[in-house]
Amino acid sequence: CSSRRSNTNSSLLVTCGGKLSMEFYILCALPTASQNGSRRIRSKNCNVSFLCSYRIRGKTAIDHRMNAVRATPLDPHDEQCHMVLAGDSDGNLHLCVVSEHVVERRTIIGAIIQGNGRPVLCLELLQCFGKILAFVGTTGGEISVWAFPGRINLSDGDAGVSCLEGSLPTSPIHVFRVHQTGVNDLSVALGQKGTVPPRGGGISQTAVTPH
Repeated sequence: CSSRRSNTNSSLLVTCGGKLSMEFYILCALPTASQNGSRRIRSKNCNVSFLCSYRIRGKTAIDHRMNAVRATPLDPHDEQCHMVLAGDSDGNLHLCVVSEHVVERRTIIGAIIQGNGRPVLCLELLQCFGKILAFVGTTGGEISVWAFPGRINLSDGDAGVSCLEGSLPTSPIHVFRVHQTGVNDLSVALGQKGTVPPRGGGISQTAVTPH
């Protein structure tokens, strides 16, 4: 997945996979111009650099993997930090705060939030009223909604989960069942008057809009 702050030429790129690993990169797309006869050609010069990686302590099996990952910028945007949330095959959530600045320590420490034990199939993040809402779909046909802090304070040092302004959730703020089988994918968007109608698509190829 990727995350980009507004009015910038850089994006955070995130990959995830087996053994509960995640890799973070910074993509910089700088505008360039060249001359071809009388024509001036505008293009972008893209450069991808490795930032850091996420690993958990202890041994993990190859089939213990991250199934879904999403990222979004944190406020204030000039701190150039992003919240990254991944869901794994045990139903847990892995939270990281990643800076666009290259630091000496190339392995970051995140927080693991215990889920309901059902493998996560998909998730989406939505910024809403100073919070970041995470909508998590599982193999049990449920969508759980988690509320995370949307701001960061770097006055005490490097970026990290501890820099988030507010407490991390220990349980979802809402859970609703949308399918008899797994939620393979979902999308969310702000509706009128600040409502958040999620849509989930499952194995049964149906979609619902809870109210």
